[in-house]
Amino acid sequence: VGGQAADWPVIEHDLSRLQAAALVREIVTAESASFLQLGLKCELRVEPAAEELSVGLSELSLARLVQNLLTNARQACQRATPAGSFEAGVGVQLARQDGPTGLEIVLKVEDRGVGLPRGDVGRLFEAGVSVGPHGGSGLGLALVRGFVEQAQGSIRARSRPGGGTSFQVTLPAWSS
Repeated sequence: VGGQAADWPVIEHDLSRLQAAALVREIVTAESASFLQLGLKCELRVEPAAEELSVGLSELSLARLVQNLLTNARQACQRATPAGSFEAGVGVQLARQDGPTGLEIVLKVEDRGVGLPRGDVGRLFEAGVSVGPHGGSGLGLALVRGFVEQAQGSIRARSRPGGGTSFQVTLPAWSS
């Protein structure tokens, strides 16, 4: 097993070739089937100006970030649908903006689920904290925060009890 670290292969990621919009589109399309099985919508809107942008994350990291946000949104909508009082679903948006330090890509995942109690929003990104009844590990949003910090971006959450939750991820970007 092994050898010296100098003998290990070097794995390089050319992040300049990863177009964020294409990967987000692929993930949302793949995850849409799980939404449809539950009678939920998952809609994606990509602004044309965001199509050619790259971000400082590996394909795996960006994919996990999007998947974790979609999983949380799907679970929130699942809890909302038994009452049948409104159409639950998820909207995903990808946009380009000029930020204070340069070009940015903004990913917004917004569910029309059950929302969160006011005191829970501040704890969402803590490792081991699960605020939903699904008994999750509480690692998904902590991982999301880690990926965002790795790319020197920001994330914020807003929620209303009974009114859904919105996550906005802003990452430094460049044209590919």
